[in-house]
Amino acid sequence: MMIRLTVPQQDARIRDVQRERDAFLVGTWLRTLGGGMVLNESPYFHWNSSSPLGGPGDTPVITTDEHDSGYPGGEASFSLGERSGNLSRRWFSLFRFHHR
Repeated sequence: MMIRLTVPQQDARIRDVQRERDAFLVGTWLRTLGGGMVLNESPYFHWNSSSPLGGPGDTPVITTDEHDSGYPGGEASFSLGERSGNLSRRWFSLFRFHHR
């Protein structure tokens, strides 16, 4: 992905680039407990890495700034279904860590 530059920067042949990557890991575990009860758990992990890189024409400084972020989390739900009605509860959790 190119970083948006001003006209004077483009005329000076500055070519800054941002490289970014994402990865996802998702799972689901579903269990029927009998009596109309269902338990569902879905853990996940999202990883993001970004590296804005300065171009070779950036003098006297070429900027390099690397970031890695991770987002582990999960969702769980419990449902109870009866003829007279349904009960459903859901929980969601997310955590973020960042490395620079």
